[in-house]
Amino acid sequence: RAGQSHAVGRIIPPGKVEFVHDDMLDFLARQPADSAAQIVTAWAIGYSRPGQVIKHAARVLRTGGSFAFVVNCADTLRPIQTAFRKCMARYPQHLIRIAFPAFPRNGAGLLRLIRGNGLVVRWFDDGQHAVGTGVGADAPVLPWLLKTGILAGFDRMLPLHEPGPVASYFEELMRRNTEPLLHHYISAVAVRQ
Repeated sequence: RAGQSHAVGRIIPPGKVEFVHDDMLDFLARQPADSAAQIVTAWAIGYSRPGQVIKHAARVLRTGGSFAFVVNCADTLRPIQTAFRKCMARYPQHLIRIAFPAFPRNGAGLLRLIRGNGLVVRWFDDGQHAVGTGVGADAPVLPWLLKTGILAGFDRMLPLHEPGPVASYFEELMRRNTEPLLHHYISAVAVRQ
């Protein structure tokens, strides 16, 4: 989204890297065509506009250059997303900030975007990983989730670190949840021919 900042690096002379703090999409849009040997993004394109990021990455890559990424899918950690939305609806006055991620629904759409921008897929994984709660049946779930980093981002939008009604309701919703916590992701490496 406009205004979000991400650390971005690009190779200047061989062996040296320049780090830039900028919006990833704005940064890519300003780069000259055929100027990068490699572009790597981890967990970021879903917070921007994936189609535009892929389009600009394909334009900026040199022939033989690679674009590697990993991104959450829209249904990743569904019980957490559901609990978060219910907390926002019940306690809107506690909302600190909000994000509108553009996580892909599945890999098929991303494959179309990659190929439609002239990139050739060298490696692709549309995978899931089960996340256990890491706590006993009677132990609170929220402290464990906060400690693992699973709630990264969520904990900046609602006061989940602070005792109070929001954290209590989130805990209640997670304890009532019977659906497994599945982390659904897509990762790929594509090359410009």
